[in-house]
Amino acid sequence: MQAMIGPLSAGLSMVLSLFKEIPKEIWAAAVAAGIALLVAVSTNKNARRIIEAQLRDAAQLEESKRQMQLRRDVYLPAVKAFGQIAWTITNQLDVNVTDAAIREANRTAMADIVGIQVVAGSSMLAAVAELNRAAGELNMELTVMRARLMAIKSQVDASVLVETRETQTGTGLVELMRHHNLNGGTPEQWARIQTQWDLHQRALAGFVVKRREEQNALQRLNFEMMDLYKAKMPAVMALQAAAAVELRRELDLPTDEKEFLRLAKEAREAAGAALERATSALQAMASESAVNAK
Repeated sequence: MQAMIGPLSAGLSMVLSLFKEIPKEIWAAAVAAGIALLVAVSTNKNARRIIEAQLRDAAQLEESKRQMQLRRDVYLPAVKAFGQIAWTITNQLDVNVTDAAIREANRTAMADIVGIQVVAGSSMLAAVAELNRAAGELNMELTVMRARLMAIKSQVDASVLVETRETQTGTGLVELMRHHNLNGGTPEQWARIQTQWDLHQRALAGFVVKRREEQNALQRLNFEMMDLYKAKMPAVMALQAAAAVELRRELDLPTDEKEFLRLAKEAREAAGAALERATSALQAMASESAVNAK
């Protein structure tokens, strides 16, 4: 052991002697270089951290922009779809709007709203689901009633056509009577014309009664549909406004929820009052027509 320690001690003594012989200036330069190296290494690490953080922030910002653009692409058609839902429900009451037009508007609205499920948050999904539920229920009820309404309307149109043809027959008989009176004719000819006239009068009276009964049935069903609309549409419109508020939140648009909902409520009330006045006017016209018919 002592044999090994001896050479080792001699080596260390030689190294220490060499270190002692190194000038102070060289030591100072070496220390300065070491410090500079440590500073450079530390600076590089910090720079890498900053760059990595900036890259992460840039990636997150880019992803946020992408998601926002996706939301805009989905939500802007959805805004239109909210209006189409109201249009579809309202026009169920109008016999002059075709079933095909209503189906197409409803199909388009549903297609635009389905896209929301891909990008919307939970609050938006809940608001849209509630709107779809209420609107779907009312739309289905009105669709069933509209089917009956359109069937009765077809009967009325057919009765009007038959009544028009019978009226034309009566006009022809009047011409025959006038011709007979002006140019003369046999008693047998007059009797035949008179028989045809009596048959025409009875047939026309029956057609008129049938047409009026059908028109009354059409009016009653139309008023029932309007009553259903007045009872349930305000709730649909309120849910429509709530969904619009959630949509604005999702798009980071400034939204005064209370003010927005207040304005939406005023619009609903104004629409309800207008519909009430229109219903009253139609009922008054129907009552007047019934009195005149008697």
